[in-house]
Amino acid sequence: MQALTFLLCLVSASPLASALSIPKRAVNLTTFEIPTMSSHFMGANSGIGNGEWPPNAAFNSTLSFVVNYASLSGGAPLNVTCSGNWTESSPPTTWNLCPNSVVSWRFDNFTSPGDFVLEVSRQVSRLSAYAGKVNVTSDDAGDPTSYLTCLEGEPYDGIRCNLDGMLSSTKQPISIAASPAPAA
Repeated sequence: MQALTFLLCLVSASPLASALSIPKRAVNLTTFEIPTMSSHFMGANSGIGNGEWPPNAAFNSTLSFVVNYASLSGGAPLNVTCSGNWTESSPPTTWNLCPNSVVSWRFDNFTSPGDFVLEVSRQVSRLSAYAGKVNVTSDDAGDPTSYLTCLEGEPYDGIRCNLDGMLSSTKQPISIAASPAPAA
C-alpha cells in the first residue's frame, strides 16, 4: 500500500503528468472566449469560366462559433455553439439567440465573412446583460485582429474560413471584453 502511494506521488509530480494536464482558461462576466469559429461563403468568383455563379450553384453564407461564458453560480464555465446563415450580401445585423442559451450575437459591422465586427451579449437578468465586440479579419498574419484563415475551395465550393489557420495572427481563443449593457 505504501509503495502504491509513493508511486502515485512520484507520477503526479513528474513532468509527464503536468504536460498531460490541460489548464482551463478562466472566463468571467467581463470576458467571453471564442475557441472555435468557421465561416463559409460564395465569394466573388465561382472558380469556373468567367467566375459568375450560376443560380443553381448559389448557397447561403454561414458562420458558426463556440462561446465560453461564466456561470452565474460560480461553477465551471459554460459554452454554447452559435450559428447563422444568410443570403449573400445580407448579413444579420439584429440579435440572434444561440440555441438553449442566454447568449446572443450580431454583426455590428460587416464587410465579408472574413472581415467583420462580431458583438456577443450574455443576459444576466431580465433587464441586464454583458456585451462586447471584437473585430475579426482574415489572412494577414501581421494584423492582431486576423483570427481567420480563409481558403478558396474547388469550383462552386466558395471560400471557407477557420480560426487558427496558417494565416491567423494568433493561435489563442478570441477574447472579448464585455461590459454591462441593456438586455438584448
